[in-house]
Amino acid sequence: MSTTAVTRRLTEWFEALNLSIQPVDPPPVGATIYRLVDLFTTIGGSWDVTGGRYAIPQWAKEAYANPAMMMELQKTNHLYAAVLDANGAMIGQQVIRFTNRYDPSFVDRRLTSDSTGWATYTLFPSSVYRPQNGEQGPWCWAPEGVADVLCGGGLPEDGQTISIFAVWRQTTVGAEEPPAPEPPTPEPPGPPTPPFERRLGRWVGPMNLTIKSIAERPDHPTPGPDGLVYLIKDVFTTRDSSWEPSDVYGSIDPWAREAYLKPVGDPEYFDDAGADHHLFSLVLDVHGNKIKNQELLYWSDGFDKLGDPTYDGYARGPGDHRYPVTKERSGWGNIVMFGSSYVPERGEQGPWCWTPRGLPAEVMCGGGMPANKHISIFVVWQAVRVEQPPVEPGPEPPQPPSPGDYTIYLPFVSGGAQSSPGPQAAAAPSADATPPAPSSAVVELIRAAAWSRVGVELRPGSALADYARRVGLGMPVTAEFIVAGHRAQGFMGGLVFAPVNDPQRVTHVSW
Repeated sequence: MSTTAVTRRLTEWFEALNLSIQPVDPPPVGATIYRLVDLFTTIGGSWDVTGGRYAIPQWAKEAYANPAMMMELQKTNHLYAAVLDANGAMIGQQVIRFTNRYDPSFVDRRLTSDSTGWATYTLFPSSVYRPQNGEQGPWCWAPEGVADVLCGGGLPEDGQTISIFAVWRQTTVGAEEPPAPEPPTPEPPGPPTPPFERRLGRWVGPMNLTIKSIAERPDHPTPGPDGLVYLIKDVFTTRDSSWEPSDVYGSIDPWAREAYLKPVGDPEYFDDAGADHHLFSLVLDVHGNKIKNQELLYWSDGFDKLGDPTYDGYARGPGDHRYPVTKERSGWGNIVMFGSSYVPERGEQGPWCWTPRGLPAEVMCGGGMPANKHISIFVVWQAVRVEQPPVEPGPEPPQPPSPGDYTIYLPFVSGGAQSSPGPQAAAAPSADATPPAPSSAVVELIRAAAWSRVGVELRPGSALADYARRVGLGMPVTAEFIVAGHRAQGFMGGLVFAPVNDPQRVTHVSW
């Protein structure tokens, strides 16, 4: 058995694939457990280190490439599992459990091979999922016994022939206890924290985005014992996934590209940066460090819902997360927007609000897709001590707080105009006036909101949903799924489906 701490190495595509690890719940000291130590992928069965998407990393090739068994290791669309002993040798005849989280009763046990050390499981087309939309693959696997469980295995819907390799090490409870931490060294005195500066991209105003202050929040959060509040530092947008500055509506500002775009290979590479209709969040501590695994609140039913303790309409996170979280690598969290089109020129505002969960933080409101343009909105919060002196916003000094309020200073704003508070309310119509017909954008918002209330995501442009609406099949009762080469969805009046390779050839049958 191992007597040293286990070090884990994960592929850089771990988060992009929406994989997750359920850590072991260890039994008493001295019992055998299995720790996940290595996770990597290959694409197209290749073991060449190309740096491409899902390609094998150099460390994995050096550790596991074996010329005598390469035919076995070059399979595509497979899940692999191996178990190491204390000396790093692969253990044969080790039982591996493969389970499907959509069918809890399904368990398939495979044995690691005596010759190769690997157990394999074939991924069929039913394992296709869309990680870019927050979905997670259906498969979980781990050695039989008390073990870390790897979840999210599947085939990403981007045409890639991927295989996922997972390696566990056998060890004992208590053998991995780290040494007692040394007492923290006090930070040497240094210059004071630089003044807080807010930067708003050039499209924040035209898109009718607004920032709600902490004092406006109906749930009335207050600073914690650390005296910190979280203010919105930066807001910017991208258009059609491009990070190239231009004069196109919604395009990124040069300062934002310089500050936040990370190259491939960077330790904090921003793998989701190219998402084109998403709402992003990044939370920084008082020193400007990224806060990882911070839960986020996204909702589309109005700012006032923050004050309703019974409200449960917040967007769910991927996999087993109740809420979206900021990622371990990039520090960014996000959700995808569906049915969020609005027209800013008519005084309309997007439906989405978002803020870090559990923190006294400002709230971003008005997120959406202007005229259905594919725009992503990026918001950065930073911790600020309430006693921190402000940067003067102009010739007028900040107003003193009202009695009973704590002091939060108005930050300096650059890079764009301050968001407007929204359009004035229109005059009430006369009693005999005919109410105007709702716009198509409003209808789409209502339809998407209704779908979400029954727990089904409305995929923009879905040929299945359009067909069901035309022939009167009623409300959806399942999400879209892929089976036997067809994309399908259940509605009250029947099962609608079309070939994956011919999505417009839609038909339906009865249940």
